[in-house]
Amino acid sequence: MALHGNLLVRIPLIGGINDSEFDATQFAAWFGRFHTGHAAFEFLPYHEYGRRMWERIGRPYRIENGFVDGQTVAAFAAIFKANGLEVIHT
Repeated sequence: MALHGNLLVRIPLIGGINDSEFDATQFAAWFGRFHTGHAAFEFLPYHEYGRRMWERIGRPYRIENGFVDGQTVAAFAAIFKANGLEVIHT
């Protein structure tokens, strides 16, 4: 990653899809394999801003109850930080 300057990796967190402690540990382990000195990570809690657009065009919106709480976001941040990865909040 150092060859590409600064990098912001934004990871959407979706309840029931990728919001477990196991998922956080696996993500951190995978990213930890790379030189991340010029990378920062941000976690994006699920939202439904696009639901109306999908419904308007007649497409099924398949995610139900995908919301995550602040505790889940904080847990991801703690696991990433414990693995030496920089976490930001914008």
